[in-house]
Amino acid sequence: MSRYFYILILLSILGSCSLIKKEYQDDSILAVNQISLSGEWDFLDNQIKPDNYFLENEITNWKKIKVPSNWYLQGYNFSGRGVYHKKFKANHQLKGKHIKLEFKAVDYIASVWLNGKYLGFHEGYFKDFSFDVSNKLNFYGDNDLIVIVDSPFEVPNQNWSLKKRLIKGIFNHHDTRPGGAWDNVNGQDKNTGGIIDNVNLKISNKVSIDYIKSNPKIDFKTNTALLDLEIGVTSNSDLPNTQIKTILKPQNFIPKDLTGNSLNKFYDIKKGFNKITFTIENNNPYLWWSWDRGEQNLYTLSINLFNNQNLDEKEETIGFKEIKFDNKTQTFYLNNQAIFLRGTNYISSQWLSEMSDDKYQKDVLLMKEANINSVRVHAHIENKSFYKNCDKYGILVWQDFPLQWGYSDDLEFHQEASKQLIEMADLLYNNPSLIVWSIHNEPPFDALWMKY
Repeated sequence: MSRYFYILILLSILGSCSLIKKEYQDDSILAVNQISLSGEWDFLDNQIKPDNYFLENEITNWKKIKVPSNWYLQGYNFSGRGVYHKKFKANHQLKGKHIKLEFKAVDYIASVWLNGKYLGFHEGYFKDFSFDVSNKLNFYGDNDLIVIVDSPFEVPNQNWSLKKRLIKGIFNHHDTRPGGAWDNVNGQDKNTGGIIDNVNLKISNKVSIDYIKSNPKIDFKTNTALLDLEIGVTSNSDLPNTQIKTILKPQNFIPKDLTGNSLNKFYDIKKGFNKITFTIENNNPYLWWSWDRGEQNLYTLSINLFNNQNLDEKEETIGFKEIKFDNKTQTFYLNNQAIFLRGTNYISSQWLSEMSDDKYQKDVLLMKEANINSVRVHAHIENKSFYKNCDKYGILVWQDFPLQWGYSDDLEFHQEASKQLIEMADLLYNNPSLIVWSIHNEPPFDALWMKY
């Protein structure tokens, strides 16, 4: 056989393992699944007027700001409320589709209006959030989007610094942050507020796959695995007998068996939110290891919903790994093998919007060069890209929640911290690099010196 024949075979094998993300396809609408609203926005800095002022009065003194970015990096140095404004058009071909307005991250409290209608708010700097705008968009003219972002100054000797209310960890209270840790005048300098990640319109047909959670269970004796799945779906209408097509394929390796795993199920989707659970099997799973113990085998999990037409699809990167800790011997076990953690603390930047995938990759590779196999993300949460690089290059992650030293002890704060704690777990649920959750760094109830 000619060498060209072997090249064709190789390309065919690689093609069967390739999982390049495809854009949403439907002949009835534009062949895209999201429209970016990032770029240049109008901006007013340090506004403290009532919210409805910006809806009832014409603003003529708009400044300009880049989205995404922390406002400090754009030359606005203040604590308080900034007002963002964006005009955009929505093609009439999208009318009747399921459309979500998605914010990937806003620091710290975001209140959102679209075409004069209040959509809601979100508190917390690290978690994505969205609003269903299917019936709120203007498909034949301009749309007006207003986002009021509040990243406040905490009153010294009242909230600052031992009864804080902002769950921002090292971003508003830390030994090495700009302004210092304890100075009542300068301790909150160079505020990190802003729309710090992308804003999109996410488009689908009638339903939206909101999230996918995967929980692998490995039987090391039989070399088999079960993948428990939970899928969150929001629908504009009842859709009985909807097909859920699940495909699990290798992402960064070529297995001996190229068939992969797939499963078709049918589910009666109800109008509103649906939580769907089921399990798929994976024989002879390729395990995920830290870089010093083995390969970082990653899979792409694809979920597609179909009911006479493609409704929506979503992908997640997952890995099969098991982590255990023996309290008696104080030993971690990765995939049933004892492992000694060699780690470091990590804070990438005071302003997360300036971090890129390339910068994260450089930092993770420097850790490997330093013979580090684990990293503690210290009292904050990084951009999703950091954890993807840890998955890719085999760095184990100890993840802190952004509580740093002293906070308010009232019920309202407890409830908000609990809500954001769940959001942290949801955000990083599928990353195989995660091995430890830590809730509070140096809590004052365990450090008598803190009261001073």
